[in-house]
Amino acid sequence: MKKLLAALTLFVASFTANGAGLDLALSDETANLALLFNPGGDAVSNSQISLGAMFNDLDDLVFYGTLMALGASKYEEKYLSLGAGVRIYAGDLDELDHTVGALAIGGRAGIYVLPHPVNPVDVVLEGFFAPGITSTGDTEKMWEYSARLQVEVVRSARAYLGFRQVRVDVDDVGKVDVDDNFHLGISIDFY
Repeated sequence: MKKLLAALTLFVASFTANGAGLDLALSDETANLALLFNPGGDAVSNSQISLGAMFNDLDDLVFYGTLMALGASKYEEKYLSLGAGVRIYAGDLDELDHTVGALAIGGRAGIYVLPHPVNPVDVVLEGFFAPGITSTGDTEKMWEYSARLQVEVVRSARAYLGFRQVRVDVDDVGKVDVDDNFHLGISIDFY
């Protein structure tokens, strides 16, 4: 176990050299916490890795990891940024006693609605889908989509209002929402 923790620590530390971040979104029924590595991409590598967990008031817990390739996102360069990537899910639907597992493909679009040098405002849309062929456990298919309106408070922090739906099609049960709420969030980058 100590070797596994040491390897995980070294893996995480290797990405923090390029910068790291934290994203927290809360609603009355759900919480989502993600660690971001290389949060906005950089000139060398416009990729972002995130590790996160979401849980709700039904004690459902879903972990996820994301690898996203990002386009230019600075307001000085473009008004639109695009990204594409993959997300892997693993977790447990406590009340139903079912497991969640899926490999999803997805994308992201960011549109600056107020591209100002001080406190720019943008809208970010994101979606992932995992069909039956890449789903495992009790999961038949899974999808997630989200939208947020965010403002850059300072260069390294953004506050946002958003909506997220994470839905799992479970064997013998049907569609189950892990998250289906509006939330408030903050995203902080550490460089």
